Amino acid sequence: MGLSPKSDWDAVQADAYVDTLNDLRQHFTPYFQEKDENKKKEIKDNIVDKEGPFYLSKFEKIIKDNNGTLIKDQVGILCPRLGAE
Repeated sequence: MGLSPKSDWDAVQADAYVDTLNDLRQHFTPYFQEKDENKKKEIKDNIVDKEGPFYLSKFEKIIKDNNGTLIKDQVGILCPRLGAE
């Protein structure tokens, strides 16, 4: 299908993006596990106000710098469990 990164460097970048998405995702886990509604709100507010913008702004810059793609001039699939494919 031609969706794999074209070079070793692109594969490294794709792996880093997957790892970064996993870092962001870890902030969501406590929200879903928390029973106390007040604590859930605190966790949600932290994700919305701090963690989400921190991570997503990095991706927005990369996409802008790469003309609309995460990996320059390539369309591909990032698979969080299997790596770049």
